[in-house]
Amino acid sequence: MLWATAEYAFNAKENITVSDTIDMQIKGKYCGTVLLLPEIFKSPSVVKCFISKRKYISIFQVIPISREMLSKKLRKGTNGIYWLMEQFYTHDDNYRLIASKPLTRL
Repeated sequence: MLWATAEYAFNAKENITVSDTIDMQIKGKYCGTVLLLPEIFKSPSVVKCFISKRKYISIFQVIPISREMLSKKLRKGTNGIYWLMEQFYTHDDNYRLIASKPLTRL
């Protein structure tokens, strides 16, 4: 699943950013991934790594999601992004970590 997420991000023609959800149409317990800010970083500024003057890559925590979680996110519309992020961790408006829950088990 991690490799498929990396390939999607590499091949996508649009920017991939935090809280993006990728539905990989996988059959089984997990159907895709959500990209979140890595919990270990104290500031979101370090997730952007420049590889040249105008090109950069971003570092995200890749979390597997179930079809049920994806469906709930879609039903909530624009509020679904925040709901899904809070399934894994809670942060303040500056994305400083307040509390985290155990990572999803594969």
